Amino acid sequence: MSTKATALPSTDSQQALALDLFQDAGFTELVLQSIPDVFFVKDAQYRLILGNPALFSLYPESIHDRIIGYTTAEEYDVEQAAAFLENDRIAFDKGESEVFETLDFPDGKRRTLYTHKIRFHDADGNPYLLGIARDVTDIIEKQKALEESDERYELAVRGLTVGVWDWDITNDAILWSARALEVIGFSPSGDGPTYDQFFEMVHPEDVATVVVEIE
Repeated sequence: MSTKATALPSTDSQQALALDLFQDAGFTELVLQSIPDVFFVKDAQYRLILGNPALFSLYPESIHDRIIGYTTAEEYDVEQAAAFLENDRIAFDKGESEVFETLDFPDGKRRTLYTHKIRFHDADGNPYLLGIARDVTDIIEKQKALEESDERYELAVRGLTVGVWDWDITNDAILWSARALEVIGFSPSGDGPTYDQFFEMVHPEDVATVVVEIE
C-alpha cells in the first residue's frame, strides 16, 4: 500500500498566514468581540479611539456615545479622574505600566481593574496606548473578607486564656498563638518549638495520650 506524504507549512508560511489573518478586518473584529477582558486603544491625548464590548459594558448605555473620542475621565470625580489620567501619562512616558485602578463608575458601582498598558507607534511614528484590563473587584472583595476573617480569629484567640496552635502536616510546621507560646514557656513574640521538639517537652507518660488527641 502506498502512502502520500503531507507537507507541513513552513514557519515563514505560518507567519505569512497569521499576518494575513490579522490584516483582515473581519478577523480583527471577531477577536475584539470575543475577548472577555476590556480592550482599548488611546491616542496621545488619552482619548479612546477603539474599544471592545467589554469596555462598553462598564458604562451605562446612555453614555456609550461619550466613550470613543473621549478619555472617559469626565465620568469620574476630580480626584479619581486625575489619578486615571496620571496612570495613562505614566504608561506613555515609560512605555508600559501595570496598575490597579479603583473607580466609581457611572452606574454607581465601585470597581477595581487590573490594567496592563503598552505604548506603541503607527507607521507615521504617532504614539498610542494599548490597554487590556480585567475586572478584579470580586477577587479583591473576597481577599479583604478573608483578611478580616483572619483578623477576627486572631482577636478571638488573643481574648482566650488558653493557647491555640495549628499543625501544618504537609510542611511539618506548627503555628502557635502568643498565649500558647506563653503556656509552654516560650516568648510570645518568638518562634515556637517544632513538632519533634514539642514532644520532647511532653512527659513520657503523656505522649501516647497527646498523640491520640492530635491524630
